[in-house]
Amino acid sequence: MALSRWMLPLLATFAAMAVPVVPAMAATDCDRACLIGTMDRYLGALEAHDPKRLPFSPDLRFTENGVVLRPGQALWGTMQGLKSYRQYFADPRGGAVAFVGTIDENGQDSILSVRLKVVDGAITEAEHIVNRQSDEARKLDALAVDPIWDETLKPGERAPRDRMIAIANSYFTAIEKGAGTPIPFDDSCNRVENGVPTVHNPALDRPDAMVKVFALGCRDQLGLKGFFAFNTELRDRRFLVVDEEKGIVFAHVFFDKDGTVGTLKLADGREMPTAAIMRRPWSMQMHEVFKIRNGKIYRIEATWIHNNFGQPSGWEQGGHD
Repeated sequence: MALSRWMLPLLATFAAMAVPVVPAMAATDCDRACLIGTMDRYLGALEAHDPKRLPFSPDLRFTENGVVLRPGQALWGTMQGLKSYRQYFADPRGGAVAFVGTIDENGQDSILSVRLKVVDGAITEAEHIVNRQSDEARKLDALAVDPIWDETLKPGERAPRDRMIAIANSYFTAIEKGAGTPIPFDDSCNRVENGVPTVHNPALDRPDAMVKVFALGCRDQLGLKGFFAFNTELRDRRFLVVDEEKGIVFAHVFFDKDGTVGTLKLADGREMPTAAIMRRPWSMQMHEVFKIRNGKIYRIEATWIHNNFGQPSGWEQGGHD
């Protein structure tokens, strides 16, 4: 019996190489307003539990948390509406749009990160990451969206598309195996993950930790060569929404932790035990957004979920090559 086209991507269980994958350019018949309008229609259809409202391509690929599904499944049956926190990211050149926000899911709080690809008026790709940890969703919902995300850059502050992708990718490269390679951070850089600031936040540090890493700023934290060695591979790096006008790169990545790194050996000779949670194999699946101005990273925002080690994303085979 022939396999359903919905099942074919599930056969792609091999891990993607940890190199940046840049989406092919889509038809440019949908400008910024059109793309954001398409996302609003998509969110409205989710709330109405009615995928028939949308212009899906016959070849649509849809995933949620790394699983290939049909429109109508998973969040399509449980989303009740949007909550306060809402951000949009548009890429008119690439025909892509993304949304990060908080939602009501059958009376429970969740974080939704979704991106769409639009070609000739049809939605060809839809990808959800849904964080269903209600405490984290409530923390994000309590935050005000930083206005810097929607700031339009002056022409002299902008970088070419390929340079923006390289800057975002340098962040992932520095984290993988604790490489600590240079990243162009602005002094005012800040990062929020699942509603929690993860720089300049000493409250997150372990009381017995030799290095108070969360109290540091972006440059000092990510420059700790050896500290992030428990992130043994950063794979399936895909750069899905790139907006030169606003300096935005919206990416997908897995942080694989194989559980074998028991001791962190810093470049200055210090050693410290790896946190217990990092001594078991698991993966973080993440949508991460970067604000880049004057060739430097100003802001980072991540939505991530805890996944089985090595889980595929549903996009490894033919997703964006």
